[in-house]
Amino acid sequence: MFASDDGPPLTTDQQAAVNHPGGHLLVVAGAGTGKTTMLAARVARLVERGTAPDRICLMTFSRRAASELLARADG
Repeated sequence: MFASDDGPPLTTDQQAAVNHPGGHLLVVAGAGTGKTTMLAARVARLVERGTAPDRICLMTFSRRAASELLARADG
């Protein structure tokens, strides 16, 4: 199972989002459900599959989540 390096294993729903075979993906979930962890894992999976990082548009609604995702991408 693919998981982030610094978090718990992904749930079945998170894993489905990470492995989504199509293009665009909209994830709507409540607070504390692991969206940031799932997004970091999805970006990592896309890059592993050969997607150029500059071709990925990742959007989040909070500055905190955006900062966490940038930190995870650099690390």
